Amino acid sequence: MFRVLALVAAAGFALVACGSADRITRTDIPPLGGAPASYDQALIDPSSHRLYIADATDLGVDVFDVSTPRARYLTTVKVGKAPKGLAAAPDLHKVFAGLDGGAVAVIESDPTSPRVDTLLTKVQTTAQKNVDLVEYDPTDRLLIAASGDDGLLTSIDAIRNVPVGHLSLPAGLEQPRYDMSDRLIYLTNLKKNEVYSIDPRRLKLLHTWPVGMPCGATGLALDPGSGQAVIGCTDPTVAYSLAWSLRDGKVTQTLNELADVDQAVYDSTAKRFFLAGSYSGKSAVGVYTATPLQFQAVKITTSDSRAVAYDPANKVLYTPSRHPGTVGVMSFSVPNGEARLPSFITPLIYLLILVAVGVLVWYYGQKRARARRLAGRPLYS
Repeated sequence: MFRVLALVAAAGFALVACGSADRITRTDIPPLGGAPASYDQALIDPSSHRLYIADATDLGVDVFDVSTPRARYLTTVKVGKAPKGLAAAPDLHKVFAGLDGGAVAVIESDPTSPRVDTLLTKVQTTAQKNVDLVEYDPTDRLLIAASGDDGLLTSIDAIRNVPVGHLSLPAGLEQPRYDMSDRLIYLTNLKKNEVYSIDPRRLKLLHTWPVGMPCGATGLALDPGSGQAVIGCTDPTVAYSLAWSLRDGKVTQTLNELADVDQAVYDSTAKRFFLAGSYSGKSAVGVYTATPLQFQAVKITTSDSRAVAYDPANKVLYTPSRHPGTVGVMSFSVPNGEARLPSFITPLIYLLILVAVGVLVWYYGQKRARARRLAGRPLYS
């Protein structure tokens, strides 16, 4: 009996351990001083080996050197308003940040420039409330800026830093993504729960696709050329993300592992989708293979944020943390296959361990009492 109970306890501890994460490294953001923070998106520019975090608390973009596997804080580029979405133009050595108030901040990203990590200019759009999320079209050298509250999509000449056109759409615009294979922009709409395809050169709406099931379409990542995309859902009534066909304009698969996904990215080197959302009620980053599209692993971060960036050079994932005691930037290697225990399993395992220990205590108590009776001694002394 003792061996059986010992095996139960050992198995329980092993199962709990299977759900533990590999080591997570944290880098401080000195201006925050450890105080709770508010972030929007994260971005890696592989050409400059820099990580950028949209930091609404500091009204700036935090910059880190990621030339090694551990991030090193460099500076915070003050932009005057809360930054939202981020996009890099490596060919132009620029990073763009959408801002509250309807402007786009332009930051120098060339490490060899004397103006590196400084604000070059701000581009004011016709949006009055904000520029939320942005995307760079390297073929036409256009920055596409989505103003969700205003229902406005603005095209900006990324060389001259001037707006060149805009398209009115329903309010609720979220993530624009450029597909270089067809040279189109795909865009989610949270409020309408729709996906759009847009010609960025003419700023012409080509298709409007209803998602067709509850989602609150927010995050969007696509695999250029394959026609495969992943949509992050932030509707509080659902607990999934969606695989989406850009060619057919419809859901192809329900991804039940990650919910409340705000930012989703695809890396062509790793051939992986990375989703920042919630797993069993905890902040996490999920990893999906691209071909075929299937779940690989999840990393529970408890960061209280929904941002993610991937560094292909060092194969490291980054997510900002605003959780008290861990404020800063978290980094970790890409998980390969952490155990995916349902949320009720861990407390159940601990209960079984406690029961096993209780039975062991009772068993040895009974055994000791029997020995005392046989010896003619009092049961207690």
